[in-house]
Amino acid sequence: MRYSAKDLSIIPLSNDTVKRQIDGLSANIKEQLLERIRLSPYFALQLDESMDITNKATLLCYVRYQPERNVFEDILFISSLVHTTSEEIFNNLNEFITSHDMDWLKCIEISTDGARAMSGKLTGLVAWIKEIVLSVTWYHCCIHREALVAKKIPEKLKQALNESVEIVNFIRSRSLNSRLFEQLCEDMNSEHQQLLLHCDVHLLSRGKVLSHFWELRDEIRLFLMGKQFHLSDHLTYFSWLVKLAYLSDIFIHLNMLNLSLQGEKITVFEVEDKIEAMIKKLKLWHHCLLNQDYGTFPNLRSFLGSIDEEMSKEDHSFCEYFPVPDVINVYELEGLTAAEEDKLIEISTDGAPKLQFKEQSLPNFWAHLQADFPELSKRAMKVLMPFVTMYLCKKSFSALVYLKNKHRNYLKNGVRTQNTSFTY
Repeated sequence: MRYSAKDLSIIPLSNDTVKRQIDGLSANIKEQLLERIRLSPYFALQLDESMDITNKATLLCYVRYQPERNVFEDILFISSLVHTTSEEIFNNLNEFITSHDMDWLKCIEISTDGARAMSGKLTGLVAWIKEIVLSVTWYHCCIHREALVAKKIPEKLKQALNESVEIVNFIRSRSLNSRLFEQLCEDMNSEHQQLLLHCDVHLLSRGKVLSHFWELRDEIRLFLMGKQFHLSDHLTYFSWLVKLAYLSDIFIHLNMLNLSLQGEKITVFEVEDKIEAMIKKLKLWHHCLLNQDYGTFPNLRSFLGSIDEEMSKEDHSFCEYFPVPDVINVYELEGLTAAEEDKLIEISTDGAPKLQFKEQSLPNFWAHLQADFPELSKRAMKVLMPFVTMYLCKKSFSALVYLKNKHRNYLKNGVRTQNTSFTY
């Protein structure tokens, strides 16, 4: 018999009854997940910690595993931290794994950002884990590395970036200036009505802020005329505008790279291809700028300017954070045995696997071959299983911002607590 939502809503249920039902469902889902992880020959972990609105440190952990013929990514656990030290992070992680009968020896990779508590060679989280599993590898999130590269720009360009952020803050941080600027944009029928504030934590912030700033540069220049602000005349300097145009273009390219690295079930080969392409593009752009060819820089080209800055420092930074030979050595497979080469020939000449490969992702393709080619599948999965980004953790923390917001946070008895009820 079917019941409508209206009919179910009139059934009286106490808060305790609803809580028991939710707890029961949660426990069942958790047990199913743990059972699937135990069946997996390997698993990889992705960890990150962040502060919420109540100033509580939250540790988030995702797991990638292969229970049967498919590769899955699921949230493993979330817990609160008192201290964000490597020891406490490890204790939380180790307690969960040991208390739920998960085998540490099946852990083949840990993916984190470059924070010292996570990546320290002597006292970091990875060092603690290596005391249990010596063969575990650590992967520095490629999105975080790309963000670090974006910070290493030449001093003259960095100064122009800081000055543009200061101009934005002068307009946006003052209520009257913000309202007047919005009215000016409406009167001029501008594409945007407001500037965007820069945030270091937001990885795409620089590109979006500079893009909006460049598109509203005429409105900003008019707004600053007659203002008592020490940067008011910068938008009349040709050399400063040339740097701004170049910065807006290069950060748009970096944002496109950042977005291409995001997503679920991203493998190391996909990341290496995109990073290698970016390094080659940087060399090409360097050559084009020296020859005053601005085809790949639309804002700079439309401004009809020239630029004296070179991209050698950016190119060096990419090679520093993405050492291609080092990455290849880590994931290069050792020589195959004669028997394994025979099996590989069978796979390459068999039409059925080729059809499967077109319909499936690379990890799922090799997972499906586990029954027929166990050794080759095992070797391939060791390369494809690790996380190469922290996209899942960052995505979850973004969702957590909406759940733990200031509207659900209130003062009770002089102590800041988290309100768990919604207000309509």
